[in-house]
Parts: sequence; C-alpha cells; structure tokens
Amino acid sequence: MNQSLLSLGEEILALVRVPSVTGAEGILAGLLESRLRAGPAGRTHHVLRVDDTLFLVPHTLPYPVTPPAGGRPIVVLAGHIDTVPRGDSPEPAMCDGRVVGRGACDMKAGVAAMLQLAESCDPSAGFAHRVFIFYAGEEGPAAPNGLAALLVAHPWLRGAGLALLLEPTCGGLELGCSGSIHLAVTFHGKACHSARPWTGEHPLRHALPWLEVILARPIREAEIAGVTFREVAVPTRLRAGDVRNVVPGSLEVNLNLRYPPDRTPGQAEEFARSLFPEGTVFRGFGRRPSVGGPHFFEDPPEDGGPGSDPGAGASPFGVGGSPSAGDLPPGGIAVELSDHSPAGRIALDAPLYRHLLESTGLPRAAKQGWTDVARFSALGVPALNWGPGDPAFAHTKDEFVDVAEAERFVARLRAYLLGAGPEA
Repeated sequence: MNQSLLSLGEEILALVRVPSVTGAEGILAGLLESRLRAGPAGRTHHVLRVDDTLFLVPHTLPYPVTPPAGGRPIVVLAGHIDTVPRGDSPEPAMCDGRVVGRGACDMKAGVAAMLQLAESCDPSAGFAHRVFIFYAGEEGPAAPNGLAALLVAHPWLRGAGLALLLEPTCGGLELGCSGSIHLAVTFHGKACHSARPWTGEHPLRHALPWLEVILARPIREAEIAGVTFREVAVPTRLRAGDVRNVVPGSLEVNLNLRYPPDRTPGQAEEFARSLFPEGTVFRGFGRRPSVGGPHFFEDPPEDGGPGSDPGAGASPFGVGGSPSAGDLPPGGIAVELSDHSPAGRIALDAPLYRHLLESTGLPRAAKQGWTDVARFSALGVPALNWGPGDPAFAHTKDEFVDVAEAERFVARLRAYLLGAGPEA
C-alpha cells in the first residue's frame, strides 16, 4: 500500500475501497503496517502492532518509553480503521470533489490525515512528541475495542498531555462525549397457537405502555463548559417470534441510553433502572472492571453527596428490581445491561487542552455520540474530537467527505502541531 505520492482525496478513496468492517480489519491493518514500515514514517518512528491495532512512536522518544518530566509533552493522534457494515451505501468513488462510500467520514478521512502527517512531519519539530494510533474495533461493543488492549499493553501512553480523536467534527472542536448504555429489555408473555390466542398472552400488551412512556420522554439538555449535550433514551431494535402462526412468548427491545458527562457511570446505571416498573429483574448492573480494561467506571457518590444524580426525577413507574431472575411469569420484565461505554469529560483545567482551544479559536460543540475520548479521559489523559467530515452523515447511505474541507483540516492540524506550545 505505497501511496505516499497520492493527494489527500486519493488517499481517502484508497482507504475507503479496502473493506474493514468491525471484526474484519486484518487486511487493512496488514496493508497499513507494510506501508508504514517501508515508508518515510518507518524511518522516523517505531512501528508497533497489537492484534490489528498499529501505532507509531517517534524516535525522539526513547523506546521503551518513560514519559519525560519537564520535557516535551506527548500528544496522541488516534483514529479507528474499522467501519460499520456497508449496507446499501454506494461503491466508493470520487464525485464532485467528494469521496463517497462507507467509512468516508467515519473515519477514513481522519486516518488518511494521520498517515499524511506521520509521513511528512519531522518528529523533532513542534512543541510535542506525536504518537499515532490506528486502532480496530471502535464501532462494535466496548470490550473488543483495540485501543483498550493497546492501553493495557503500553500503560506509558497514560502519561500523554493530550489525545486527539480524529472523528468527524466538520473541522471544529467537539468536547467530551456522551456515555452510551445498551439494555436488553425482555417482556414475557405466554406462547400459543395464533388460532387460539386466548390460550396464551401476547408480550406486546405488556411492552406497549412502557414503550409509550419511553417514546414520550422529554430530552434532557445539559450545558457543560459552554456546550450543550442531550440525554436521550431510544428503542433501537425489537425482536419477537420465529414462526408466523405462533404468538411469541417474549419480546426483546434494545434500549440505548445516551447520557451527558454530568453523570458518572454509576449514576447513569441508577437512572437507567429508574426507567422500569417495580418488580423488574435487573442483570449485569454495578460491574466495576479495573482501569485499563474494556470499560472505565468510577464509583458513584454516596446518596445525597456531591454529584448525585442530576435531573433523574421520579420514574412514572417507580424504581424496582429483584436480586435474581428465574422463570418470569407473563407480564414479567427482565433487563440486562449488555454494554456500557462511559461519557468523556471536558478537561478545561489541562494546559494542552486549554492551549488547543485558545490557539485555534475554532468553534466548539458537544460530542453527542460516543468516542474514545471517554477511554482516554478515564485514564487521566485530556482528550477531545477534531477531524474532517460531517458526523451527521456517519453510518448513513449517503456518507461522504468533502476533500477541500479535509485539506483545510490537515493544514490547521499541521500548523497546530508544528507551532509553539503553551507558555510555561
């Protein structure tokens, strides 16, 4: 994959043409590894690999790395190489100054920008050492995320002064990120032959009142550091039945809760529980894996203490739950926490974070989606999102990135990285 002479648009298109759906990133990872080892970046960086995740450590940082005390700080630039499935998106192409196709903005444009910067910027120039991370598994569940494994294998990365996630932000700065909880909600009925529905009990009868309340729930807005997050709870998938002439015995709903960084993970889980009626059986809540694992939870504060759950209000059903499940009768509800990716904090108190905001003067917004800003910030690394492409088109049939916008982004990022750092 020798593309060092390609324009940025050609670079993005070449990356989009290599399929790399989450869980199948190996081909692209291999192509990137070969290119980086053989090209200019390989002459100025250590090229390392953990599974299908690659990262570059400049020779200006002696390896193995001990973060310098009082020397040049470390700035991490990170981008995921995986995409969601192609679905009905068109064949990758260049059209009217745009690269169209699955992954164009989320986030192979950001990956292309990283490649060009790694291959063209002198590692000794600028105010910071620059580490580049090309990682797998971001679009799937939290546990197999390649960045998690990398941070475990190389804990010195937690000493970085700033991490930039080149997620699509229209070239502006998106601060923090919303947390994401996925809940598998099962409503129990009683299966029977569809010709004799009176002998069973349809689970939809029990699900409909809850669905109506959830769909009517108002969006909560939270302003943090001058940007506005929106808390939403959205049913995203419904499954029931396998045979067309059988009333199903259960109905499963996937509920996705997106919460702002004014809730801790523990508070967010308690809020999630409040969305269900008394008697609901809960599974998988309250797990606290260690820092460095796939999830990064913090313990919730004591009841009534600082940071207690904001804006939860009273559930229309009350808060319930029993310690164990067993076989639930018709009308029973079981809720399993299947995935939890905590929110990312806004680190206005961090020198490099503040310097980036002030020196670029770029517009700021909240990151409504989840990104690995959360993973870095949970480890004490200030992080934010800054990249080319419009996030509104991510994961859509019409996904694209404007090449001129991507070129402007690369120029601004290059100027920032090679410019003066914050005053001591």
